[in-house]
Amino acid sequence: MKQSTKDRIFEFTLGFVSKAAQNLPSWQVEDLKRAYPFYPLFLSDEELIGFKKERSFTTKFGQGFYPELAKIVAEDTYKKVFREHEVKGDINSAAYEMLEQIVTELRHKQRTPNHPQELKHILDSLGGGFSTRVAVCDVFIEDFRSGPLCLEIKGPTPNLDTAAGAKRNLLYFLAIMHRQGKQNSQAFLGFYYNPWVNRTAYNHWATKQTMDIENETLMGSELWDYIGGIGTLDEMLPVLEKARLEVFGI
Repeated sequence: MKQSTKDRIFEFTLGFVSKAAQNLPSWQVEDLKRAYPFYPLFLSDEELIGFKKERSFTTKFGQGFYPELAKIVAEDTYKKVFREHEVKGDINSAAYEMLEQIVTELRHKQRTPNHPQELKHILDSLGGGFSTRVAVCDVFIEDFRSGPLCLEIKGPTPNLDTAAGAKRNLLYFLAIMHRQGKQNSQAFLGFYYNPWVNRTAYNHWATKQTMDIENETLMGSELWDYIGGIGTLDEMLPVLEKARLEVFGI
């Protein structure tokens, strides 16, 4: 990773964390004990405040930190990197109906995720009129090494609506790109960290119910290394630690 990219990561993280820390409310332990009456069975007063602080930071970070960080990382290598990028294209009604049927059946446990099969069924569905559909990529890398790349960047335990929505969006992206002759396009649901550490141990039900884990997900370091090269997360961690020390001093 270039030093200029590390500098960008540091400045962005420093600014984001500083602003988030300044806007944190002040919590009283007694108020938290009333709000979470059973948590003191397991958490000390200090841990209870830490828990509330973590919840507040998690919300703020999920809204903008990770996708922007991914964009900065990708720009170390690629020139055409975009946030919240809309991909539009025409899809015939048969393909649209098949795609929606697949997502519905996955939601209701009426089929098992199988990405190659699902995509084939969609692309092989012909007939009916055409209408314009839109896929939105949290991060879109147009000049990615193996073809245009769409990333949905989420936390590792999405609820069923979020997981199914990501599935639908990624399938629309691939269907649109294939119809435009860009068969080498890729789309992944990327988790910015993996609390199970190892891919083989990952066991969140909503993701496993809707996503083909092996073919449609990037987990933790896989995400960062995929867009930035092997070792990207390891290179980022000291930079993030430097920003943390700058803000909190400990």
